[in-house]
Amino acid sequence: MDSMYLVLAVAAGGAIGAVLRFAVYRTVDTEFPWATFIVNIVGCMLASFLMFRYGIDMDSTLRTFLFVGIFGAFTTMSTFSIDTVNLLCDQNYVGAGANVLINSVLCVAGAVAGRYVALLGRRLPDVRELELHHPRQVRDPDLQLIADPPCAEVDALLGLRGGVDRYGHRTLDA
Repeated sequence: MDSMYLVLAVAAGGAIGAVLRFAVYRTVDTEFPWATFIVNIVGCMLASFLMFRYGIDMDSTLRTFLFVGIFGAFTTMSTFSIDTVNLLCDQNYVGAGANVLINSVLCVAGAVAGRYVALLGRRLPDVRELELHHPRQVRDPDLQLIADPPCAEVDALLGLRGGVDRYGHRTLDA
């Protein structure tokens, strides 16, 4: 029965955290990902404060509700940051550095890999479609394809070659 309460605590906390994150993203709609920064910094600071101030005295269900549920849905940076601080407090400087390096590098690499897999053989929108849905991303309308230089550089680094399907739309091939 105890595990049932924990599952319910995670579900309830996750719902609250997800709604809070959604509210921040709806409120802070900018070209630079300030909303992500805000949820990460607020989540890290608040989770760290709660964990180190009250964590040892918290009931395990409440701790699970807050840290796995709310902060888990609000931001994953909170858990990463607390883990790193714990390693530093344990004077495990190599582990803390490795944690930062592994999470930072591998998470970004995972995102790049996910993008690579997602776009293989997929039709990319032309500029008219892009302007309709994402007007801020259009850089050069004469190109008639997604004109996003950073993505083009990532594609080149990954060895992706563009092609054109029978409808004249740009595709990516490995």
